[in-house]
Amino acid sequence: MGFRKIFVSIVTVSVLPILTACFNAPSTTTLVPGPTSPVSQPPPASPQPPVTSSPYPLTPLPSPTAAPSIISTPTAPVPPPPDNRLTPVPPVTVTPAILPASGAGWRQTKSPPNGFEQKNVQWIEIDTSSNYKLVAAVFRPEGTGPFPVIVLLHASAGFTGPFTKGIGNHFVQNGFLVVGGLWFSGHAQGWEAPGLIDWPQGPPFAGTTDEAIKYANIIVQTARLLPGADGKHMGVFGTSRGAMASVLLASTGAGVQAVVADSASYSPKSPIDKPAIGLVQNMEAPLLMLHGTADQTAPVQSARDYEAALKRLNKPYEARYYEGGAHVVTVPSSPNRADALATTVSFLKKYLMQ
Repeated sequence: MGFRKIFVSIVTVSVLPILTACFNAPSTTTLVPGPTSPVSQPPPASPQPPVTSSPYPLTPLPSPTAAPSIISTPTAPVPPPPDNRLTPVPPVTVTPAILPASGAGWRQTKSPPNGFEQKNVQWIEIDTSSNYKLVAAVFRPEGTGPFPVIVLLHASAGFTGPFTKGIGNHFVQNGFLVVGGLWFSGHAQGWEAPGLIDWPQGPPFAGTTDEAIKYANIIVQTARLLPGADGKHMGVFGTSRGAMASVLLASTGAGVQAVVADSASYSPKSPIDKPAIGLVQNMEAPLLMLHGTADQTAPVQSARDYEAALKRLNKPYEARYYEGGAHVVTVPSSPNRADALATTVSFLKKYLMQ
């Protein structure tokens, strides 16, 4: 009995301080996720564009060397294009003159026109349903393809070497197969640029009438069938009157998946030009609009009116306006060229490569 009391006393004296210290220690709790999935937190909301009182807000450039003032309009979701690889898309009937010529073929030319020579360029001659023949330069990227295709449509100054080489080389370096086509011979009266490629077999200048758009469409449909071309990923890039033609092609059933219009007039006053604003409801491809706010040839208000119509109809588009920019913002002399071309490549990759 005496032994038990001594043992209990020893235990009480030895253990009691330890227990007291444990219960009085600060608490540190680590939560370990169980077998169920942890509740994820929603991602932070994307920043919203500022709301302005004007539908076309422009921010002045801080200095002559600063980046251009830009307005970008988000695009609506675009459904994937139909699988029409190597098969011309059946055109939507608007007027019979716009339909591509049946039985049109192509062949490689024996020599480049005007001595235009470049290693990665192939020149082809394209048949039409009339006695005219078209000609086009084909820039091929390295590899076997298939590659998404960009068709270049020149301006009123005609089919020139500097335009074809400059834009063609830029796009081909970004993985596109590029077809720079002559959709009319010569140039419009009062519009002439150095380096004009002489091709008298082509049709004469006719503005953007149905007949003229028919020849532009023949180039597009031929480009779709070229070896190495991914015919279900077709884009069109045009400047000035070529931009007008590009928009009209996408509004009259050419079956393209992206359009870039540099300085187009969407509501021209000339009787030989069809206004794209009248066909805006038929616009079938995402559109990138590039425009200078000081354009005296194709006033910027025409672009803004067309943009407003696209927005009302929920058509996919992006608009980029350059404060103080003149007519055609992708020419080598334009201070906006680098930004405009980078924006163009990003837009075309978005819709033709992803």
